Amino acid sequence: GMTQFLTKAQGMPKHIEAALVQTTRNFIWNDSRSPPINIEQLHQPIDAGGIDLLDIKSRNEAIEITWVKAYLNMSPSRPTW
Repeated sequence: GMTQFLTKAQGMPKHIEAALVQTTRNFIWNDSRSPPINIEQLHQPIDAGGIDLLDIKSRNEAIEITWVKAYLNMSPSRPTW
């Protein structure tokens, strides 16, 4: 979607990523200090016992990897930087 495009085009600062993760945790767990379910479990698909919650850190890592892949592409279709 649009947020993925913007993250790929502009990057996402780590402090924004951390704030989004914290906001998500606060929302999911109602500001509980002791989360009842591990966040990693919530990232799992529904059929694996999770709620298919977006893993922002993993998504940003994947976006960065696609950027590196495009940068290292030495074919004629390589983007001009």
